[in-house]
Amino acid sequence: MTSIDGPSIGRRVAAYRKLNGWTMDQLASRTENTIGKGVIANIETGRKNELTVPQLVSLAEALAVPPLALLVDMDELTASSGVELVGDQGDLRRLTNIGFIRWFAGTIPVEYDGDEDELPPAAVHARKRLNAIHDLVNREEAYAASLASYAVQQEHAGKAQLQLLVERVRAAEDARDAARRRLNELGVALQKEGGGANGQAANPAE
Repeated sequence: MTSIDGPSIGRRVAAYRKLNGWTMDQLASRTENTIGKGVIANIETGRKNELTVPQLVSLAEALAVPPLALLVDMDELTASSGVELVGDQGDLRRLTNIGFIRWFAGTIPVEYDGDEDELPPAAVHARKRLNAIHDLVNREEAYAASLASYAVQQEHAGKAQLQLLVERVRAAEDARDAARRRLNELGVALQKEGGGANGQAANPAE
C-alpha cells in the first residue's frame, strides 16, 4: 500500500534529489534555505514524520516536480490497496493511486460513484471551477497563438487573408474573455453562497 507520510515522502525527495544530481546543500539553497540541510536530512531519512503543506510545496518547486510526485508512488498507479484516507469518524477509504491522483487534481471527488446528482454542492462547484480554469488556460493559449500567427503573416497577407486573420484574433479574444467571465462568475457564486457578502464565513444553519 502506498503511504502518504513523512518517511515515504522523504524517500521520494531523496530519489528526485539524487536524480537531479544535487547534494542536500544544493537542494536547501534551491528552497532559498527556507528548508535547511538538516531538515532535508531528517525528511529523507524518515526522522521527520510530518511535513507541512508549505514544506511539501517548497520541496516540489525546488525539485521541479509536481507535489503529487512526492505524495504518490508513480510506479504503483493501479495498486489495489492504493492510498488510505482517514475520514472524520476514523473510517478508512481506499483509493488506487491513480484514483488518488485524479481526486487530488480535481478530476473526480473522493466518493464519486458515477451519479452526478448525488454530489454535494461543494464538489460540483469545485469541479466546475477547475474545468473553467483549464478552459481559460486553453483559451489564453489559443489567443496567444492567433496573435503570433497574425504577426508572422500580416506583412505578406492579401486583404482577404488579413481580414480572416483579424477575425480569428477577435474570435480567440472573445472566447478568452468569455472564459474569464465564467471563472469570475464561479468565484462570485462561491463568495455569495459560501463566504457571505463580505467574504466572511456564512452561517451554516442559514
